[in-house]
Amino acid sequence: MASALNPSSAHAATPAGEIVLTGLTADDDGLELTLTVTNTGDTPLYTAEVMLWRQATTIRTQSALSASLAADPAADTGGRLGWPHTDAYQVLSADDATFAVGDSRSVTLSATWEELDLTDPGVYLVGAQLYAAPAAGGDGSVVARARTLVVRPGDVTAERVTVVALTSQPSLLTGSEFLDDHLAQEMAPRDGATSGGRLTELAYAAARAGTVWYIDPALYHAAQVMAAGYTVRQPEPAGATEPAEPAESAETVPGQGAAAAAQWLALVDALPGALGYRTLWGDPDLVLAGQLGDPTIVTRAATAWDEALAAEDSDVTRLAALPLLVHPAGGRIDAATWALLPDLGEVTVLATSDGSVAAAPALVPTLATSFAPGPGPDIATTTLQYRQRALAEDYLNAAAGRPSVRVLTTVADAALSAGPVPAWVHPVALADVTTGQGAALAQADAPQPVLTGANRDAVAALEQAVLTFADLTGDPAAVVAVANGALTASLSQDWAGPAAALAYTAAAEAILDAALGQVQVGLVENIIMTAHDTSFPVSIANNLDHAIQVRLVLASDRPLRLSADYPDVIAVDAGDRVTIPVTPRILDDGDVTVTASLATESGRPFGQSVSRVIEINQSGRLAWIIVIVSGVVLTAGTVLRVKTVQRSRRRAADAAGPADAAEDPAGPGATAAAPPASGGADG
Repeated sequence: MASALNPSSAHAATPAGEIVLTGLTADDDGLELTLTVTNTGDTPLYTAEVMLWRQATTIRTQSALSASLAADPAADTGGRLGWPHTDAYQVLSADDATFAVGDSRSVTLSATWEELDLTDPGVYLVGAQLYAAPAAGGDGSVVARARTLVVRPGDVTAERVTVVALTSQPSLLTGSEFLDDHLAQEMAPRDGATSGGRLTELAYAAARAGTVWYIDPALYHAAQVMAAGYTVRQPEPAGATEPAEPAESAETVPGQGAAAAAQWLALVDALPGALGYRTLWGDPDLVLAGQLGDPTIVTRAATAWDEALAAEDSDVTRLAALPLLVHPAGGRIDAATWALLPDLGEVTVLATSDGSVAAAPALVPTLATSFAPGPGPDIATTTLQYRQRALAEDYLNAAAGRPSVRVLTTVADAALSAGPVPAWVHPVALADVTTGQGAALAQADAPQPVLTGANRDAVAALEQAVLTFADLTGDPAAVVAVANGALTASLSQDWAGPAAALAYTAAAEAILDAALGQVQVGLVENIIMTAHDTSFPVSIANNLDHAIQVRLVLASDRPLRLSADYPDVIAVDAGDRVTIPVTPRILDDGDVTVTASLATESGRPFGQSVSRVIEINQSGRLAWIIVIVSGVVLTAGTVLRVKTVQRSRRRAADAAGPADAAEDPAGPGATAAAPPASGGADG
């Protein structure tokens, strides 16, 4: 026995067990349950019995189901079914025998509906309990529980619509360059017994009879690009303290998914078109568009599809005949989001209203989670638990007058959808439930977007870069058509979260910035303006594959000393360089810093500017002006003096008369006497 001085040496045996439900069959007669029961405690179990358990409360509504699932699973509710129902229980240890530690048994238990007292149609909680004592002759207790859901359908017939979503997080940036290679993994083919990637397994699920599918045309286009050969940006090295500059330092490596993409495309192209739909290009976050009141998120995606379809080398024509379908994030919709959809024309909406959207044939409520776990407390994520929960939801939806619409997005979804269904569940196509649908709409919480307003703002900056490049090249339609894919992808609801989408947007903008950086303005060093040098050269280099129309923008830090502009639009051919002379207006000597930058024809600034100090030294020119002006004044004074002397002589000759003039002793050419100093004779 334990020492009183060392009570910690005492160890109370703790009985414990585990029940895992492995199979369930329900028919008109009753219920059969198979399970595995294990002694997981640290003591043998005496008088151990495993018995069927049920809760007799009938679940008839979704709210009642939610309440049952939220209740404490260990609460002493319901009841066990023991003797005399010998098929409903099994003794694991009797008399002095024990159910040993670690021992495990496979057990089958069954009972009729009448024995279970579950006679009304509806959904019920059923399961098993392990009842045992920790010592011979001791008091017994429940040491393990397992519960699941079972349906007694009665006359109810349920409709189940299975929809496979062929969508994925965007990756294609431009041309054949991808941000990462996750699509290669998602399109990986099956290898023997090994399942393929997520998109591959979903494509196989979509091929099952009666299964509806929809695809993001941007994903289909990306797969076409991959199949033809593509490159992937190398990730930043592990341990990097600062991210690499995305514009010029991003290196690429060959993508590894060309063959996988080709095989995946073959699977998709073989899917029945009658059950297929397409979503908006890039699968945009419609809930975000509604909350921001921004219809451009929707219209841009619609335009991107039109442009991709109309392209001369379009690779999405296979999808042209598919009707449009949208499935907002989380399968939820509100009035703000609904208001953005009418301009799309005929569209099927897979979503449950938050109560603000009226019934409409195009609105088909969906389950929030395709396959939700069971009630527990045992393992609630087994295949059996998922499937029994799904059947319960099928029944409750049918009782409410609507189908169960499940959108499959994961490998687990694809596997679970492959299981058999009872006769009272009818798989139907989406088109069979949209006509007249909406008389009874489910209601859900308000929808939540995947992205945020910061993502929209980042896209606005990217769009400005797109418009700048379009204006520069003079081909806006072509440039915007190419860029619309990146703009829409940046706001896809398939992103893992806002940060991932922002990283993609930054990479797309860096590509445009790098392209705009291929157009450069240059100024020579050591510019000196003198009397003889009244202009300076500016060069513009165009390293793009497009001809451009550009404006030169000049700014002076001392406009009262020097100012300059160049009003003409400058055309530069692809791969060419032009040099133009700029003649500034000079008002004073000294140093001036002039900055040259570029803008598009409409005035959108872009690229890097360059600044140079210009030394103005016009003193040589000013000296020449002084000399010239002085010479003009001297010449004018000399001429005036000569003319004055000549006039004086003419007046004297006129006073002496002709004879005196003839007898002048000086004769011709004699020097005239100087006039009196006073200018007159003595009186």
